[in-house]
This record gives sequence, structure tokens and C-alpha cells, in this order.
Amino acid sequence: MAARALGGAVSDDTGGDASPEAPGLASGYVAHALLTAVALASLAWRERFDELPLRAIGAHGPFAAAGLGLAVGLPLALLLPRLRRFLPKLATVEVEVRRLFADSSDAAIAAFVATGAVAEELMFRLALPDWLGLPAAVAAAALVNSAVVGWAWLPLGLAHATGFCLMVELGFGLLATATAGAVANYLMIRRMLCRSEA
Repeated sequence: MAARALGGAVSDDTGGDASPEAPGLASGYVAHALLTAVALASLAWRERFDELPLRAIGAHGPFAAAGLGLAVGLPLALLLPRLRRFLPKLATVEVEVRRLFADSSDAAIAAFVATGAVAEELMFRLALPDWLGLPAAVAAAALVNSAVVGWAWLPLGLAHATGFCLMVELGFGLLATATAGAVANYLMIRRMLCRSEA
């Protein structure tokens, strides 16, 4: 989810003379880069780097992978707003998201969520499952999300992480899960920004 990357990024927002969004976005990109570096270093250290090209697109090809990602990402973007009453912390996250992206263009938002999606999928759907196994990777992803969104999210976080890991295991590749995550996060951020303008 976007909240996972944004949680750390927004905390670095110190105001000052510069635009308050710039430090948050910059720290978010740094977090994405670090997550990617750790995932790739883990694969290289364990001599499992050959898993990346095998899992990137998947066995079903890019159109099937991207198509499934869209089919999953769109419903996810519609689902989260309906969970706000069960997740009180979402209101705080939405305020931070609106502040972070208030002056950002659509292209900047898309670039941010795309880099975040790639980083997260490399770590939680490739490096961690390959290293610790699928159950531990699912648990780690669900715990990270729940720490940001609220512990009421934990059952949904487990279902979300399980579904994404299964997409990769079933041969749709990281392209499917990264597409789903990027589409869902982009649409949710746009919705939050539109609500602030209403």
C-alpha cells in the first residue's frame, strides 16, 4: 500500500522554507532505493539472483501479468475507502498523504507509486519468500502494513499479502503484483487529493 512507503516519508517532513512535500518525497525515494538494494543484495548474497528474470514477468507473459494486475488493483482501490470506519488510523494517514502530494503532478504521483511498488514487490514477493519462505514473507508484509494503517488491518493485510504472493507463485510474476499495487495506490492517492479539494 501507499501508506507503507508514505509512513516513513511523511515523518521527515520538517516544513521550513522549502515546500513541505519535497523532503517527504525525497525520503520516500531513498526508502524505495534502500528496499530495492536490500532485496537485490539478499538475492546476490544467497546466489539466487537468477530468480529475478524468472519471476519478473512470469510464465504467462506480460499481457496476462499486467492484465491481472489491473484486474486486482482496481477493486483494491475501491475497497479501501469502505474500510475507513473500521480503520480509524486511516484518517491520519490520509491527512499525511494529502500534505505530501498536495502540489505534485499526476506524473510525479505515478512515478512515486511505481518505484514504491517495484521496491515492495522485490522485497516482499521475491527476496523474502525466497529466503524465509512464503508464510514468513506474508507475515512480514502484513505486519509492516498493519503498523502503519492500524492493527485492525492485520487480517486484511494477511489476505492481501497471501494473494499477492500467490499471484507470483502461480506464474504471473512481479509485473502482476507491482501493477496491482501501483494502480491501487495511485487511484487511492488521487481520491484523497480530490476529497481535499471538495
